[in-house]
Amino acid sequence: MPKHTTTPSRPKTLYRVKNWSEYDKALVQRGSIRFWICAGLEKTWMHTGEKQRGSQFDYSDQAIRVMLTVKEVFHLTNRGVEGFVRSIFRMMRINLPVPDHSTLSKRGKDLKVNLPKKNNRKLNIVMDSTGLKIYGEGEWKVRQHGVSKRRTWRKLHIGANPEDGEIQAVILTENSVSDDAAVAVLLKQIEQEIDEFAADGAYNKRKVYDGRERTLTECEDPDSTAQECAHLETRQHPSRASPTRREFALHS
Repeated sequence: MPKHTTTPSRPKTLYRVKNWSEYDKALVQRGSIRFWICAGLEKTWMHTGEKQRGSQFDYSDQAIRVMLTVKEVFHLTNRGVEGFVRSIFRMMRINLPVPDHSTLSKRGKDLKVNLPKKNNRKLNIVMDSTGLKIYGEGEWKVRQHGVSKRRTWRKLHIGANPEDGEIQAVILTENSVSDDAAVAVLLKQIEQEIDEFAADGAYNKRKVYDGRERTLTECEDPDSTAQECAHLETRQHPSRASPTRREFALHS
């Protein structure tokens, strides 16, 4: 039996710190915290919207958004971020109330966050969906009835720009919602003009062609969409194999 020879590992390169004063200042700077509060914070902190049924909101969506942002940045709990922001306001002499942890928990569930889009020109959109399993049935249910064999799941529909991978639209639905039924809702989230639209055969339905507001060049026979429009995928990705009948693309 031949003996196995082990290759000696390379020694680690040792970096000697020569600028100790700058290196020491950089380590100290890591723990430095600086907050900038805009001048119009007092005008946007409290809720000034229309009245609703039941109890009224005390804080605006902007206030809840700021609190939850600080919570995620510093990895705090709802109670922790409540005390943290109170301390910041006290040190900066800002005379404003701070939402408590119960308010953050309730308002955070329905808070709408509009993320800025990096691209303002015409877009190429690719849509698809994937399934998400739901875990955690509850301790009482598992103890009384056991773990269910048929677990439920949700469906995540996504519309993304293939050029930079930025997600332009997203929606979470029940597993009974088909891919083509979610197209209209996804397209309403896209403000830019769509240049090309690509998806698989699950979206090759008449409602996808007729149910959208933007103008797309439609193929006369939806059953032959894959053959008539497959040249778009081949043109964008020449190295790829020829698209199957379940792949199609629309362009304007």
